[in-house]
Amino acid sequence: MQIASEVAESYNHQFYIAVDNDNNNQTTLFLIDKANNPASSTEIDEDEIVWAEYVIGFPIAGVNTSYNVVEIQTGKVTEYEEAMRVENKPIGQEVFVRAFADTYGDRSQVSTLLTALKNNIIKSQASMVVPDIQFNYRLGDRFKFGREIDFINTDLIARSITYDFGKRTTKVSGDATLSTYTRDLF
Repeated sequence: MQIASEVAESYNHQFYIAVDNDNNNQTTLFLIDKANNPASSTEIDEDEIVWAEYVIGFPIAGVNTSYNVVEIQTGKVTEYEEAMRVENKPIGQEVFVRAFADTYGDRSQVSTLLTALKNNIIKSQASMVVPDIQFNYRLGDRFKFGREIDFINTDLIARSITYDFGKRTTKVSGDATLSTYTRDLF
């Protein structure tokens, strides 16, 4: 599981294993592309939210990786380290990720993956707690809610779901796009 998690993370993916109700209740590995932004979303009414939290992270300067390249040059095996960086801001935290690559030709793919990882890492994080145990929520699902008390509208992609059976609540956390609160008029 550990190596699968590392590979998924380096390719900007996430996975979970669960019973697939659409496939004869078979246990299935679900792979989620973190760059995916689902078209449909679950709208959560402001009055249904027990608690919400928002985290705007420290600025990210860049995302870095390095990998070993092994080539045959003039009849000899040559090995060297290839380092790559995708810039975000002139100052801030440097993030280091693992790359699963081994040739110089992988540079383009690694650069694309670093850019996708950067685009995810720089997002704000949000969490919301709603009443009841919401077994129908899945990782990768999209949730939208506004909180007048926080002056924030949130568009959240679930990366973590935690059930509190004692309090009978569900906590959904993940990447979020935050904007100034506006009340929808119907």
